[in-house]
Amino acid sequence: MADYRYQDWNALKTKNLYPGNDYDIASSERGSLGFEISKKRTFYNSKVELSYFQSGVYYSNSYLQINGQQIKDMGVTAGFGVNSLKTPLAYSMTFQYGIKGTTKNNLIRENYFNVTFLINYGSIWYTKGKKFE
Repeated sequence: MADYRYQDWNALKTKNLYPGNDYDIASSERGSLGFEISKKRTFYNSKVELSYFQSGVYYSNSYLQINGQQIKDMGVTAGFGVNSLKTPLAYSMTFQYGIKGTTKNNLIRENYFNVTFLINYGSIWYTKGKKFE
């Protein structure tokens, strides 16, 4: 899977609005690329996803430009999840590592790492439904 987004911020130039400040607004863009591998099983005449693995990369130029440098953000993501057939619970865990900013022109670069753990209770998915006569 691939995704690309472009936003034109040129109509909102700020140099004339706030003279003396060292920031401006520029057009922004973001591109990302990823994939998913999943294990499925037929259950009550429908396919159910038992587990999955997802991974991807992203790169973006922010709309904010400070000291002549546009703020960039890039990183990698990975995640996996498991759905239970006996209970309506689903578990997933994601990891993200990224670098945002730069040290050029007296700016700050940030290295970040995020871990997310999610427990989802989806009681609607495993009901037999009601029969109306």
